[in-house]
Formats: sequence, C-alpha cells, structure tokens
Amino acid sequence: MSPFSNKRTDEYGGDFEGRMRFPLRVVEGVRLAVGPDFPIIFRFSADEYIDGGLTLEDNKLIAQLLVDAGVDALSVSAGIYESTPWYSRIFPTMAMPEGCNVDLASEIKKVVKVPVIVAGKLGNPEFAAEVLSSGKADIIAFGRPLLADAELPKKVSQGRLDEIRPCIYCNEACAGNMSHFWRIECVVNPELGREREYRINPVQKSRRVLVVGGGPAGMEAARVAALRGHDVTLQEKEDTLGGQLIAASVPQFKQPIQGYAEYLENQVKSLGVKLQLGSEVSPESIRKMKPDVVILATGSSHTIPDIPGIGAANVASASDILLGRKQAGNRVAVIGGGQVGCELAWFLAEQGKKVTVIEAELGVANDMNMFSRFYLTDRLAELGVEIAMTTTAEEITSEGVAAVDAAGNRRVIEADTVAIATGQGGAEAGPGAAIWLFLAEAVGGAVLGLATGYIAFVAMRSIDEHNIEVVITLALVTGTYALAGALHLSGPIAVVVAGLLIGNHGTRFAMSATTRDHIHKFWSLTDEMLNAALFLMIGFEVITLTIYGGAAWLVARRSGAPPGGK
Repeated sequence: MSPFSNKRTDEYGGDFEGRMRFPLRVVEGVRLAVGPDFPIIFRFSADEYIDGGLTLEDNKLIAQLLVDAGVDALSVSAGIYESTPWYSRIFPTMAMPEGCNVDLASEIKKVVKVPVIVAGKLGNPEFAAEVLSSGKADIIAFGRPLLADAELPKKVSQGRLDEIRPCIYCNEACAGNMSHFWRIECVVNPELGREREYRINPVQKSRRVLVVGGGPAGMEAARVAALRGHDVTLQEKEDTLGGQLIAASVPQFKQPIQGYAEYLENQVKSLGVKLQLGSEVSPESIRKMKPDVVILATGSSHTIPDIPGIGAANVASASDILLGRKQAGNRVAVIGGGQVGCELAWFLAEQGKKVTVIEAELGVANDMNMFSRFYLTDRLAELGVEIAMTTTAEEITSEGVAAVDAAGNRRVIEADTVAIATGQGGAEAGPGAAIWLFLAEAVGGAVLGLATGYIAFVAMRSIDEHNIEVVITLALVTGTYALAGALHLSGPIAVVVAGLLIGNHGTRFAMSATTRDHIHKFWSLTDEMLNAALFLMIGFEVITLTIYGGAAWLVARRSGAPPGGK
C-alpha cells in the first residue's frame, strides 16, 4: 500500500489504485475462504512517519476502502522498519508517551463504522480504560504487557490492579532477544517461557528466610519465598525499598521503572514479609536471628575508574546526580557512554546543560537493545550532546577532563562537573570478576565449538553408511550449534551452516545413485565449503578465548590483585 516500499511496475504498483489492488484482493480472497460470518481484522500503520510513506490522511481513505471490501475491524499501529528512530514506532520504548498510537486510532475511528483496535504502550489498565471510555478506540490490544503478566486481563476483571506486574517497555529481553535470534524472555518476569520450571509450589515445611537487600532482586526473592509459604524477613540498610530502581526511575523518560518498584513493594507488604528498613546486616545479627536460609541480594555498586583526580569535589556518580545528592554544573562531562551514561546525558541536557559523553569504545549505548538505543541516540543528537568516542579519560582536573583519543590526540574537555558512569559491579567482586565471567563464556564457547567440529567430522565420515547415524549426528550438530549461539554470535551463523549440511546430505540421499555420480564434483565442493565454515567458527572461538585470556592477565597485572576479588 505504501509508495515508500512498493516500487512495483505491474498492476500491483504505481498509483494509489494499483497499490491498493493487492490488499483488497487479499481481503476478497479471505472472505471467500472463510464465509460471511467469520470476522476479518486488518492490521495497518495509520502513519508511517517517513518521507514518501503513507500519512494519516492517506490511511483514512485506506481504512474506508478496507471496510467497504469486507473488513470487520481495524487494528491500528504506526511506523515501518525504516521510520526514525528505527524500529521505535514498532516497539515503543520506555521513553515514548503512554498510548502513543491512541490519537491515530481516534482519527481512524472518525471515518469508519467498524470497531477500531489500538496497540502501543497501553499496559496500564486505568489509562486503557480511559481510552475506551473517551471513545478514541473500541478495543485495546496488549502485547508486551502480557509477557510481563499473562494474567493481566484476569486481574483487571477481579479488581486486583496492585497485583499486576507492569511492563516497563525496556525492549531488552523481548524484542532485544529476538534481534539476537534468541528466545523471548522478560526483564520483570523470570517465569516467562519457563512456567513449568519456575512454577511456584507450596513447600511442605516452612523455613525462616532472611533476604539481605531491598532492591529488585531482594524483593522478588522475598515475594517468591513468601508465596511458597516461608516465614520471610527482608533487611535493607536504606530507609526505603527499591535499590538501584530509585535512581533509575528519576528521569521523566524512565517513569515505568517506578511502577515496577511500587509493584514489588506492594507485593512484599501484602504477602506479610517482615521489613526491617534502615538496618544493616552483620554476621552477628545473622547469628542472633538464626535463619534457616540467607539470601544475599545486596546488588551492585558503581565501578570507579582509577584515574588521577577521581576524588575531587567536582566529581559525582550518576546516582549522586540523579538522587540530588550532588548538583551538576552547567557544563558536564560524563565518563562512560553505556546506557547509564547516555541516559544521564539526556537527563542533564533536557535541563539546558552542555553535556559531553566520553566513551573509550566505538559507539555509545552499546549495552542496550537496538530499538531503545536508536531512540536514545536520536534524542542525544536533538539535544546537542557531544559524543567523544574512542576517547579515554586520563585525568580529572578543576578545568574538566584531560582525555586522549584513539589517534593519540589530547585535549581538555571543559566541565564544571564530571559524572562517573563506567558501569556497575557486584558489591563484593574484585577487579577481575567480570573478566572471569568472560573467560567462562569463552571457554564454554571454545569447548562447544571444538565438540561441534568433531561431531560434524564424524557426520561427514559416516554420512553414506547408515541413515540412522546420519540423523543422529546431524541432530547433534544442530543442537550443539544452538547451544553455541547462547554464548557467542557465531552460534546463529553456525545454525545456518548446520541447516545447509542437513539440506546438502538430505538431498543427496533422496537422489538415485546415477544422479549422485553425475554431480559428485558439485557435492564435493559444497562439502569443502561447509567444512571450511565449520573450522572458521571453531577458530573464532579459539581467538575469543585467547583475547579474553590476555585481557584477564593484563587486568590482574595492572590491578595488582587476583581476578575474582576476595
């Protein structure tokens, strides 16, 4: 339908009438197949938000034509893959307005007499009810909110709104995982996709459980333990629950996180968890309490770079600024261009401050999913935030930050305040703990890669001997590659290669002996190519292991402490 994407020159392209021919014929064909009493719902983007694409006015006409063709309801979304910020219209981000497509649905509803469905950040039942009561839409479509809490509709119907686990629209484990060819998960719902494994069953014998830490991990642990029937006490050294969620929810564009923190707090209170706030745990206090089980959920702390001037008065952590413990000046240099640093830059730039982000790597916000990252980087550009990539902070002075880029060019980035956003680390972790995690992944990847290579080699040797052995070996190849994909990006590529192997040898078995002889040379060539791909991926794993091993040695040598901490 869209002139942006439809470049056909036949009867299904060209002018508006030509571009509408395909969808109208689809509707006509579906109606003939299902009969007059089966509902047909047509999903479309009411505004593509891109030059040369369909506008709202275009889609008002399209909506009327679809209804005239026999469509019983229209489902309204927005944007296409190329709409800027890329993908953000399709997977609305945490920072986008609640009900971001409601106004579009309202305009479509004015020109048709069939029900209009709307989707897009409508997981708040009270807001969704307002949309319906105002007549802007007839039906609310839930997507990601049902991943966060599959019982959302049931809880709404029973008036249990405080029990709804809210979606925070982070896109990390749902859309983000899909972009990495991995299964859908949920940051706020660990049960998603593992409902049988994580089923909460009552215990036969109740135990006294002490949870240390009132952040999201501690509250979730306390919630589940209480649901199972344990006697739970939660101790938190601060006067409030929430942990890192408190600072994270300060920016206006991070408000959904506050709703999640409130949900967890409501849960632990309603389930009878004993709360001891402003109470720091010590070995003596634990011995005095005599719990049967202690769950440590003390969270993470800021990783502070070891550079001259780090303790100066003009230096503050990201949390200090967000929580108002320190005030940022008019010129701010943010050391660290991950998600925290970039979001802090956004927060400060909206206040009219001149912000520079200093990042040692190529690119910023690389720790985010691409959907939210595109939206974030677009906002930084709009706000005039300067990005200094491949640049390392060498010293903090009263004038700002002395830095050097990858080419060796040195300069002073002037700043009244230097904000530290160089990541988080476990409270008890030593300087090389993260490196050891990388090493574990690399070793696992290398072992899987080598094992896969061996299995593939055996498969190649035995491929023409026994059909059953072929099936088993190829199944092992595919399964091993799937596991490798969980550890490294070579995994998805390897799955493709495994698929080619199956197709290659499966087709060979389907052919007659005479036909196989005629194209023997072709099969030999493809086997060589596939074997080369296999060994290249094994080499990738070995190289990764070598790099991580060298990095671990360098970090341990420079820090003067063994990796892993105490």
